[in-house]
Amino acid sequence: MNKTPAHNHESNRLFVLGLGVTGRSVVQAALAKQTQVSVWDDNPAQRESLSASLKNANTKSTNTKSTGAKNTGTNANASANAITNANAITIADKSQWENLLPTTTHLVVSPGIPYEGVQAHPLIRLAKTKGVTPISDLELFFRGINNHAKTKNQTKKHKVIAITGTNGKSTTATLAEALLQAAGKHAAACGNLGTAIFDAKINSETIIVLEISSYQIPITPSLAPDAAVLVSLAPDHLDRHGSLENYLNAKRGIFTHASTAIIGLDDALSHAEYQRLTSGNSDFTGKNIIAVSGLTPPKNHIHVGVQNNQLVDEEGTVCTFPQNGSFASPHSRLSLAAAWAAVRPFGVPRDCLEPTLHNFQGLPHRFATIAEKNGVRFINDSKATNIHATLAALTGATQINAAKVFWIAGGQAKQQDFSTLFNALPNAIEHGFFIGEARKELTSLAIKTRGKAFAQECTDGLEQAVHSATQAAQKLHQQTGEQTIVLFSPACASFDQFANFNQRGDKFTALVQALLQNREQGEAQ
Repeated sequence: MNKTPAHNHESNRLFVLGLGVTGRSVVQAALAKQTQVSVWDDNPAQRESLSASLKNANTKSTNTKSTGAKNTGTNANASANAITNANAITIADKSQWENLLPTTTHLVVSPGIPYEGVQAHPLIRLAKTKGVTPISDLELFFRGINNHAKTKNQTKKHKVIAITGTNGKSTTATLAEALLQAAGKHAAACGNLGTAIFDAKINSETIIVLEISSYQIPITPSLAPDAAVLVSLAPDHLDRHGSLENYLNAKRGIFTHASTAIIGLDDALSHAEYQRLTSGNSDFTGKNIIAVSGLTPPKNHIHVGVQNNQLVDEEGTVCTFPQNGSFASPHSRLSLAAAWAAVRPFGVPRDCLEPTLHNFQGLPHRFATIAEKNGVRFINDSKATNIHATLAALTGATQINAAKVFWIAGGQAKQQDFSTLFNALPNAIEHGFFIGEARKELTSLAIKTRGKAFAQECTDGLEQAVHSATQAAQKLHQQTGEQTIVLFSPACASFDQFANFNQRGDKFTALVQALLQNREQGEAQ
């Protein structure tokens, strides 16, 4: 049972900082609860978009009243309820903050906005002087401002699986949701995964599968999951957290009120976290701790792992991995091991796994095969924004039919030490093509590690890299008959060239498709 700490559920006024997907979902939910809302976003386009929506909502409300239409009173569609309360929103600029904060009960901060240290947003710094601390949208949900709830205490009944990790958390969450649904359970994956918790289809029977990031955990103190899953750990987001220790501390918060801890043991930092939790000095001592692996079978303290081509737990073989390549890499197998450990207490039978995995397509931009032509497979791994994720992708790619890999990487560096990446580079990586702000550093290290012939600095960006990598991969296949892979796994953030990793991955996909289409047309002529 999700033992959420008690809170006062009544809110005089919400202040929502950030008007992206998360912020807008909070606004809709609050209006459906007849709550006054102040909002702000530093981006004028976001404020203008909301203003336009409010004008449209007021127009519809006026028309509805004039025609005598009635509100059904249901909570199934928060946006419909929000229409009649659009006047309850104040787009509050800096001149209004001082007067509004004393009546603000909750300040809800979108995940991308810093809330600590010198990077903290000015509104957050001012709010703290007024005794108003920032919280996440997830925290607001667990405190009962929930447009799906019939009673104030309904959220306490939700079963919750909370999942975090440097890499693999989205795949783990998606698999957990799919397995629960295959067993006939009502499950909803949401949070950092892409669907905000207030936009998810949740009722009193729903098992919430919550992906939660290091930005969200510290401002979600009411998080009390039935199972807290830590898939992996590696240095990441150090520009935001300031140090590795701060980052690790943020992640550790997922276990604070958890009933069960599930930890992947395939990296050194996660293994150290397991040892911390199982030590006699840990607050988690005496609670259920389950170790999982995507590399080794169950032995010693590992409960769920991999043996040969099968997922295995303490009771024996759980399933055989499908032949479609979706679970060829250790990191995808680790995600499955973690998901299985999380869902089996909810009554998911073992025979649900094989059909679920057979139909599992993977996530967009996460090691997704987008095309295969003339002996070359194209894999979009744009979601790999750090070294750890890219190393997993490179390792997984080389295990697909012993393929030779032509690797495209680069972007915004995020204060990472790329030497660790090149020191661990698999031998089957044939060539590297480097783009973005980090291209010079990546090229220099690649030449130092693998020689001048290995690296190409692509000053013209992703288009040049795709063209060069494809040409080189096709040439090797034609000469040797070997299978080749063009892998886009950047190991960097996207913000130097793109709005996000999704846009970056879409661009890679479009370039590949255009290139293949042009070559097909050329061959036909």
